[in-house]
Amino acid sequence: MDPSSLIGEAADNSVPIATFGWIVGAYIVTIALILAMTCMAFYFESSFFSLTAKEVANLKVKGTKAAKGLLALMERPQRTLSALVITKYTCITLLLTVLCSSLLWIKADPTSWEFWGIIAGIAFVGIFSTILFGEIIPTRIKEKSGYERLLKAYPFISLINTVLTPISFLLEKTPLIKRRMEMKTQHNISIDELSETLKLTSVEKKDEKDILQGIVNFGKICVDEIMRPRVDIVDIDIKNKFDEVINIIRESEYSRLPVYENSIDNVKGVLYIKDLLQHIDKGPDFPWQNLIREAYFVPETKKIDDLLSEFQEKRIHMAIVVDEFGGTSGIATLEDILEVIVGEICDEHDEDENKMYSAIDDKNYILEGKLPINDFFKIKKINTEPFEKRDWDADSLAGLILEINGDIPSPGDIIEYEGYKFTIISADDRRIKKVQLQIP
Repeated sequence: MDPSSLIGEAADNSVPIATFGWIVGAYIVTIALILAMTCMAFYFESSFFSLTAKEVANLKVKGTKAAKGLLALMERPQRTLSALVITKYTCITLLLTVLCSSLLWIKADPTSWEFWGIIAGIAFVGIFSTILFGEIIPTRIKEKSGYERLLKAYPFISLINTVLTPISFLLEKTPLIKRRMEMKTQHNISIDELSETLKLTSVEKKDEKDILQGIVNFGKICVDEIMRPRVDIVDIDIKNKFDEVINIIRESEYSRLPVYENSIDNVKGVLYIKDLLQHIDKGPDFPWQNLIREAYFVPETKKIDDLLSEFQEKRIHMAIVVDEFGGTSGIATLEDILEVIVGEICDEHDEDENKMYSAIDDKNYILEGKLPINDFFKIKKINTEPFEKRDWDADSLAGLILEINGDIPSPGDIIEYEGYKFTIISADDRRIKKVQLQIP
């Protein structure tokens, strides 16, 4: 049915054309106001009940009338929610009422397809408008403007909160509002929100703060950041005799060791020491290779939270970390992952970090090659600006020297960089073991 037919029908009902035009205009304005109120109510509810700790802190700092008003509403959230629920349902009811009132202007047989087509059109417009102005637009506004637009919307919510106080006061005690309130307060907190909350929280004990920070960073860390590098791996050649394997186990005292063939880049599996216990008295020709279990390989870029889930699912404690070419980069264990959260777990195999370096004087130090160089610089308050000029990938002192020098130096070699002098005390063809560092 086109607009001209509506005008014709209006004329047939003795409604002047000018009056009919005014009615149509008022009709459109009314719908627009209802949709605007619907959008505001949905937006305010969504944004108000998802304010982060940082945003609340910003409101306290602002100290404006609107900011103070929002903080006051937070002290009685159930009443605020009640007012918003009443507003939303009232707006939806009014919208449907206004849309259905258009049937009064239409001359159509209720039994005809034309009449039911109009009903379907009104229903579609009502549903589409509710979704558009009740979900899509409020969500987009929230994403783009954050909590700032809440301050501008405060007069609206303040008005409806005041007007609807008698009704919302009664409604806030009902199970409906209590259930909705529980849903609002049980939303999942994001990592960014947790990080901001941690910054705003005064945790007196450093250990507690470190654990919380570990949880925040947990999902951001890749395996290559926590793995034991290949040069530090204790491994077994699959060709070794059984007595040689026993000697390696006794020297290392690890409970699981990777087994390789020809090269550590060709890992065949993992040997669990507990599997050898019942065969410990066997001769050198015992076929220990039959006890090798399948190795689990992961890329360097895998996130440690995913690896932890896989460890739990597969009931394993070790993974072989491989690079983009399939070569072995290192190994990652369950202990390495847990240390990200709870800090260093010291066992009989771990070296005391303090024993990894010693001071000759204020300018000269003897360092182990595996020493985490950034940690050492922080502990000794050594200027790191010269090393920040380039994007180093190395974490250890040995790795830093390799990046500066380009290859493994020999004992006695001196590598200088930006006034820092590295004298190689001991090294072999695979790794740098001990270095003397002279700082400028």
